[in-house]
Amino acid sequence: MINLELCQEMFDRVDRIAQLFRDKKLDNPQLVNEVLQELNGIYDYLNPLYLQAIVEEELYKAEQYIYHKENKEEKNTDTTAKKKADLEAEEYSKIRAKLEGYIKNIMTNITSCQSLIKTFEIQSNIK
Repeated sequence: MINLELCQEMFDRVDRIAQLFRDKKLDNPQLVNEVLQELNGIYDYLNPLYLQAIVEEELYKAEQYIYHKENKEEKNTDTTAKKKADLEAEEYSKIRAKLEGYIKNIMTNITSCQSLIKTFEIQSNIK
């Protein structure tokens, strides 16, 4: 299981960058380029962990489903076995969801940085 504590520094960096957007502090091309590079690096670090989290969650759910479906004492239907597996995989789901949220945030911020860079280029061509 992925230890999210190992990702906390990256989460903090993404949160700091999000604050720059909220405070409208990204007002020069050099800073935007630096932020874009930082976001790309964070994405490169977190995305493989996110993909791993998806696999771990699905594997754990499948293992639990098989366990509950084949358990003769419980006599579970497909639906009941799936529900139990989903409940037991809750910690895996939380990890995957947190990573997914940060990955989506990073991708949105990368797109925003790229748009800002284009805007700066257009403005410098007008002057």
